[in-house]
Amino acid sequence: MWQQVILIGNVGREPTFEYTQPGGVARCSFSLAVNKRIGKGEERKEKTIWFNVTIWRERAEFASRLIKKGSRVMVVGELEEPRIYTSKQTNQPAVSLDLTARDFQLMDSRQSGGEGGTVSGHDEGGQDGGDLPF
Repeated sequence: MWQQVILIGNVGREPTFEYTQPGGVARCSFSLAVNKRIGKGEERKEKTIWFNVTIWRERAEFASRLIKKGSRVMVVGELEEPRIYTSKQTNQPAVSLDLTARDFQLMDSRQSGGEGGTVSGHDEGGQDGGDLPF
């Protein structure tokens, strides 16, 4: 089975970038806020759903240079199995939604030279990722 999820949202914190050990595979991670509108008219409200996004390899290196806190980004990838944990703030059960992104595009004109275009993290080289599980 195969799944593909496309999310557009705003980056909530500065991305973190590192090389894994052992092997030195590049990883870029950030939180993404996706807004959902509920209701109509004056009853209309917005709900924010947070996702933890991870990008790997060459795209991670590219993303770490381009994506900043507040950037509007589209990510394409696979949702991981949700993790249930106890929130430190509310002491209530919460769910972590994690997405492993295969591709991304900056949607924010401020990040693409002010011309309103997009910047893609798509690798035209067609590398398959080898035997890594991510």
